Amino acid sequence: MKKNLLTLIMLLTLTALTMAQTTVAPGDGTLSAAINAAASGDVLVLQSGGVYTESTDSSFLINKVITIKAEAGAKVKPLIENHTVASGTLGRSDLFLLAEGAGLTLMGLDLNGLEPDTNTYRSLDDIVDFMVGENYTVAHIKFIDCVMRNVTSRIVDGASDVFDGANVVVDTLVIDGCLIYNAENAFNFKSVGLNHVQAENSTFYNIIYGRAFRIMNTDPTVVMDHITFDNIGVDDKWIDSKNNTAAWTIKNCIFSNSVGEGEIVRIYGASSKINNCDFFNVGSSYLNLKDGAVAENNLEEDPKYKDAANGDYTLANDSPLLSGGDDGKALGDLSWNSNVTSVDDDNNAVPNNYNLAQNYPNPFNPSTTIRFDIPENGHTTLRVYNLIGEEVTLLVSSMLNAGTYSVNFNAYSLPSGVYFYRLTSGNFMQVNKMILAK
Repeated sequence: MKKNLLTLIMLLTLTALTMAQTTVAPGDGTLSAAINAAASGDVLVLQSGGVYTESTDSSFLINKVITIKAEAGAKVKPLIENHTVASGTLGRSDLFLLAEGAGLTLMGLDLNGLEPDTNTYRSLDDIVDFMVGENYTVAHIKFIDCVMRNVTSRIVDGASDVFDGANVVVDTLVIDGCLIYNAENAFNFKSVGLNHVQAENSTFYNIIYGRAFRIMNTDPTVVMDHITFDNIGVDDKWIDSKNNTAAWTIKNCIFSNSVGEGEIVRIYGASSKINNCDFFNVGSSYLNLKDGAVAENNLEEDPKYKDAANGDYTLANDSPLLSGGDDGKALGDLSWNSNVTSVDDDNNAVPNNYNLAQNYPNPFNPSTTIRFDIPENGHTTLRVYNLIGEEVTLLVSSMLNAGTYSVNFNAYSLPSGVYFYRLTSGNFMQVNKMILAK
């Protein structure tokens, strides 16, 4: 076992050595210069609280596999805004333009489209769009712990008729731990192909003209788990699969506050299922199950949000959705679950800085303690991932007061190996590594 662990650590070290990390200073044009200079596989690290703009008439062209993320321990998400010139000068633009060979991962960032302040800034049309090309595949688009807001058109725009025929295909789309609001559409794949979707622990609200997920051109496998959808701005097809018959799994989600009586979810095929979801104030015809699709254990309950009008979807202590999931957890984005019992407040002192300490003991078997400091009240999550990035457990999901906390993690049911634990609180995010050695 020790030999296997040593081999695994060596592989991790070699991977880190071959994947260059470059810290990018805030400013105008610095990010585009770093993207242009990067090699495929590189990681660009943005500084906490840094503001990154682009005042030339161009998008960030991505024709390589690249990760852009906040620095470890960032207290404030780095902010990416498009252009510093008025919209009336150049019109709107896209942020990232994906070409052949692209793979884009964004982690811990604030992506602000600047709509409707178009008198001061040039606003974004889409956050991600595609080059018109012949039969090329984008490896992946991953949004992890990102805020995406104030976009004139779409978060990812695969709806243009110029892509009809699926000459451009995205293999994998991942949305994890994101907050998405104030956009015309969110993820619209009417014409661009898409093979796999994994969306979890995220919140969508004020999607002005609907289509939080629209996937019509290919037959993808889709998993949507623990998502909060609220005030999606048309009265039909928040999720639209349009004749797709591959497996769609929609579970543990909340759909609330539509503007009319139309269908909210349309899915097809005997392999598709929607279960343990809540539909509140969405009319009576919210589901359209086609060709054998199944609905089970769904609810029609008031979630009892704290302040939905201002984007606070914290579930009240008496919410009927606190334990309605098929995993025993609350419905919707677990970041809004205020019912936490697994966290110990170590003392009454308020720390000066955010910090995620190294777990102790490490290596461990089978339990270890994770301590963290948060200097401000805020939504706090602590998640554990395996080596390939799959979430294995959610240890904390709550509104916590400023303080120092400790959490016990018992990994008795997990195999030996390397795991990562990620703390997110307010605009802070940090990831540490730990080793389970049985």
